[in-house]
This record gives sequence, structure tokens and C-alpha cells, in this order.
Amino acid sequence: MSIFSGFLAKKALILQSKNKVNEAHAIYEELLAKGKLKQARYLLAYSVLLIKKYEFSKAKEIILMAEKCNELSDEQKKQIYIYYAICLFKLGEQGRAIQLLEKEHRNRTSGLLQQTLGYFYIENNAFDDALAYITESLEYDDEDSIVLDNMGQYYYRKPEPNKEKALYYFKKAIQIKPNQIDTLYFLALYDIENQNYPRAIEKLETALKGNFSPLNYVNPQQLNKMLMELKNKVAQ
Repeated sequence: MSIFSGFLAKKALILQSKNKVNEAHAIYEELLAKGKLKQARYLLAYSVLLIKKYEFSKAKEIILMAEKCNELSDEQKKQIYIYYAICLFKLGEQGRAIQLLEKEHRNRTSGLLQQTLGYFYIENNAFDDALAYITESLEYDDEDSIVLDNMGQYYYRKPEPNKEKALYYFKKAIQIKPNQIDTLYFLALYDIENQNYPRAIEKLETALKGNFSPLNYVNPQQLNKMLMELKNKVAQ
């Protein structure tokens, strides 16, 4: 990578960190078209940007390019497995995605892997696997807010919900990360059940300020619709 191309790649990375996604995307595409996007660091960053834009097929291609880079760090190897599995899952290959992360977990685990695999199990309605795995993940790190949220979602979303247990984990998660999108959404559901609409509105408005990804249970459109309905109730 030339000095100028390196400068542009760093610029794209900075823009991406500032959530200036379209500007970063344009630079990554320019470098890619010229064959200048070759370092794993920038390829993986670009793949994350594409995943957040729901461009999973393109992201998968970029991840495979990163896999061919020389001198990959252990952290980059972990990221490649996880990002690739996310693309597979979102492209309809849920079983393959789960098998990939299960294999990686046996070899070397990480917080991000445990967060992602727990999410996969729940989304795939593999609730028995979800409980066993998320329990193990909490033994690994009982202050991981996403893993705590996963456990809350397990109890809330399983065929026979246990909302009291779910609430315990959601409360623990929100204490660690007060702006966690999905946790705020589920806690808002409890407020709605208790007809405490102002508190639910406050939580949903906070959630809407967050940085959404395809791994969120809810999206901005759903939250905005809920907010409108709640505000109408309060106004009546």
C-alpha cells in the first residue's frame, strides 16, 4: 500500500469511527477498485461497515480477502471467523454459521464470539443450546452486558417465558451499559405492561440514539412506531 493509499485508508477508518458511513464507504470502494485495499485492518473495518449496511454478500467477499492477508494477528483471525459467521447467518445459512462459531469456540473463545453465538442460538430458536451456552459465557464474564441481555432474552422469548428471571438479567445489563438498545426495549415492555408510559417513552427515546446493527433484536422503525403509539396514549 502506497503512502497516499495508506492515508486514504486511515481517513476512511476515522470517518467510520465518527459514524460518517457514506464518506468512509466511498473511500473504501475507491481503494478497492484500484486494488489498493489490501491490509487486514482496513478490510475488516470495511466488512463491519458493510455488515451494518446489511450488505452481507459484499461483506463476505471482503472478509475472505482479509483471510488471505499475511501476518494476521490472533485478534484478526477471531474477527474473521465471527464476521464471516454473521454474514452466513444473515444470508440464511444459520446452521453453518452456528457450526463455525461452535468450532471456533472450542479452539479459542472471546467475548465477541460468546455474545454472537448466544444471539445465534436464540434467533434460531435453539433455546436449550442457548441456556447452556449463555450460562457458560456468564461464568467466563458475568459483567458482559450483551451476554446478560442474551440471557434476559432467553427467558423472555423462550416458549414458556419467565419474565421475572428475564427482568433480573435485563436490570443487570442496563446497570453496566445504560444505553444498550435491546435491553432498553425489553425494559420498556415491562413499563408498558405496568401502564407507565412516560418511563417506557424515555427508554425508547434513549434506545433510538444508539448505534444500531443487524444483530439488534429491534430496529429504529419498530421503536419509532412504538413511540408514536405511546405518545398518543399519553396525550389522550
